[in-house]
Amino acid sequence: MSQLGTNIRKIREFRDLTIQNMANALEMSPTTYGKIESGEKDPKQGELEKIAAVLGATVAELHTFHTKNIINYTDLHRPENEQSLAASATQYAQKEADDRYVAALRAENAQLKLEIVALREELVQLNHLLTTQRR
Repeated sequence: MSQLGTNIRKIREFRDLTIQNMANALEMSPTTYGKIESGEKDPKQGELEKIAAVLGATVAELHTFHTKNIINYTDLHRPENEQSLAASATQYAQKEADDRYVAALRAENAQLKLEIVALREELVQLNHLLTTQRR
């Protein structure tokens, strides 16, 4: 078992969450989530961020958690039921959607700037053509 997986499991257990609770909140199968805890699957950065959000921790805390620090976790947000877990997952999903939307807007903005430059060049060429035809 990897240290990261062990840490995630300890924090999950401290939060009185089951593997099924976590899998539901993360929208993955319990088998896939279990593989993360057992170290059979390395979670991607996005998955780690989502796991941390559901557990009320940071990604750094997932990596550095030690049993002796468990007392310090009592003042972290502790999801009390499925609804608060779902709310955490929903908030994370909304942030991801917002980030994707902003990235799409930035890409569209860059494309529009390129089109403006092309249109300006075309306008200069048309003005030059009109000027030469008037002579």
